[in-house]
Amino acid sequence: MPQRATLAIYVAAITPQRKALLTRMNFDGWRSLLGLGVTSDDLPGTLLTDEGEGEGEESSAGETGPAPLFYVPARLNKWAANAPFSDLIQWTPPAVDDWERMALEQAPAVDVTDAYTWLWQRNAVNELDRWTTASLHLEYRWQNLQQVGLFSEAALAGDGPSPELLNGVIAQRAVEPGDTSEMDSTFWALQDTAVEYLTHNKFAEAVALFEFHHKRYPNDARAMNNMGFCLMAVSPSKALHWLEKATKYGYPEVTINTFNQCCCLERLNRGAEALDKAEAYWQRERVAHAARGYLWVLTGAEWRLAADRDPVHELATLALRVARDLGRDDRAARWRERLEGLAA
Repeated sequence: MPQRATLAIYVAAITPQRKALLTRMNFDGWRSLLGLGVTSDDLPGTLLTDEGEGEGEESSAGETGPAPLFYVPARLNKWAANAPFSDLIQWTPPAVDDWERMALEQAPAVDVTDAYTWLWQRNAVNELDRWTTASLHLEYRWQNLQQVGLFSEAALAGDGPSPELLNGVIAQRAVEPGDTSEMDSTFWALQDTAVEYLTHNKFAEAVALFEFHHKRYPNDARAMNNMGFCLMAVSPSKALHWLEKATKYGYPEVTINTFNQCCCLERLNRGAEALDKAEAYWQRERVAHAARGYLWVLTGAEWRLAADRDPVHELATLALRVARDLGRDDRAARWRERLEGLAA
């Protein structure tokens, strides 16, 4: 689990404000080792600029150069696999000679790391889309062939995912394989951290996480979507840019993305467009079971982050509100009926 062990170092290297982390680790030492060439007094910028400055196409963050940063997770993973445990739990940067030696060490055996990753994920990670493909395959072999590999049956006594869900995710991966190894592990860890930042209104830090992930993986629609989501509360125009771009790159959660775009349009006084977008979704793109998730919800006059919300219900609520504001009683009546249908 090297991505978990080194997440704090990675976050400290790429977020603009990190006082809590800086008091616990040698920040400048890590920046020097990682070849980033920036001290704690010279931090990168983020997408958070004034509302009128362009459309947010690309940010200024990472001016130290994306090439060195691209290799940061891989180098940190090598350190996590070879460092003394006391250094690991205190994030102590190694001496330069030790750092270079660790970079030349062989990677751990895949059959061992895959097995322990599977054991961790089946006990601690509920969302199957966060499992590695190797974990899904090992779970299938265990459920159908009783192959336990490195572990005793007692270690696998806990209930795993249902066969129906497991088979469905394996089939989806076969059709859309993607990259579910390092990129996914890093992405999910950054997403969990970003949620913590957003709950404390630390928008710059949250945006910076996905900004750097986007520089490493420019075609990952999830990073584009999440950059937009993190910007919604402070810069709806830039948020809308990234949400629309995520759609073009195939972001799969259409309902959530549509609701988020409609939120931005409402805040930009483009209510008619928001209403048309919601109607188009309802008529042509609505799915039977939309994923729930974190959403920005209007509470009184303030937008607040809410967890585990139904985007279909929230979209209908937003459309009803916008229709009323525009004086479109006919459309408001239609959305009221739809909300009542959802409640039923």
